[in-house]
Amino acid sequence: MSEQVLILTEGGKDVGLGHLSRCSALYQAFAQKGASPVLVVNGEEHILDFIPGLQCHIQPWLDKDVLLSLLQETPDIAVVDSYLAGEDLYQIIARKCKVAVYMDDNKRMDYPPGIVVNSAGNAEALGYPPCHDKVYLLTEKYALLRAPFWQDSPRRAGQALETILLTMGGSDMRNLTPKILQVLTQEYPQAEKIVIVGHGFSRQETMSSWIDDRTQIVQSPDAEALRALMLQADMAVSAGGQTLYELTRCGVPACVVCVADNQASHISWFQEKGLVKDCGRYDASNLSARVRQALGELADEELRSRISAAGRKIVDGRGALRLVDEILKYLPLQQHY
Repeated sequence: MSEQVLILTEGGKDVGLGHLSRCSALYQAFAQKGASPVLVVNGEEHILDFIPGLQCHIQPWLDKDVLLSLLQETPDIAVVDSYLAGEDLYQIIARKCKVAVYMDDNKRMDYPPGIVVNSAGNAEALGYPPCHDKVYLLTEKYALLRAPFWQDSPRRAGQALETILLTMGGSDMRNLTPKILQVLTQEYPQAEKIVIVGHGFSRQETMSSWIDDRTQIVQSPDAEALRALMLQADMAVSAGGQTLYELTRCGVPACVVCVADNQASHISWFQEKGLVKDCGRYDASNLSARVRQALGELADEELRSRISAAGRKIVDGRGALRLVDEILKYLPLQQHY
């Protein structure tokens, strides 16, 4: 009998799609290993367009009664990836399943017994306390990339700066796309500019004056299409979330804007590894100037080549499969940790 896996997360215009991206990667890895995953999302119906082909339900599982109904048939494994769930819900999940897995980014709480996963490069520096009833799986070796990013990604060798990718998250909650597109259009009018927007982005009219005949707007590409677009790009401007791992896997040097406080240490690690240019916070008064400077530095073909090669060594795309292998090791024990 295949293992029954319940994956609980959230997504939408107010919380972004980062959790959904890595949970869909985990779903695909469990399915690849022969398990039977189900994804339950607290969010809006339109996010189903982001995860085609997955058994997914939109339900308000942050409500205790809804959660208890989902756990009525005891799952072998329950994974929770949330910034919104309280400790009481985590305790319920830990009691009601055989193996509980908690996705973490910033040592959010003292988790119940189970497996704590933090796939950030700086995860070990957070100082998770040793504990007999918890297992910690840490660092970028567990970075959760969706299935198209598992395969090798050959890149074309381009010396000129021909194509720039702009992606500020599915909802672009800070409305940065128009501002940064202005910079790209002014500084690189001859470059092809690929602008990724999601269904949650509702302000396309605000950037109409900066769309030239070298600008391509792509709405909500699936993972396969996004990977193909990344492989075309000579460099990117991105927010500092899950997309950084996908860009790094594809060997795309990036200028990065921090759009949420929990991205700061994440971006710092990428910067320390020499994989990105940090442009600072979304609300910095000199953001446009910093983006211009970072783009100018990455215009150097030799630097881009070094960053591309280094990133592909650090992020191998196999993190989701690696993580599922580790989780399945604990299931035969059928006890909490």
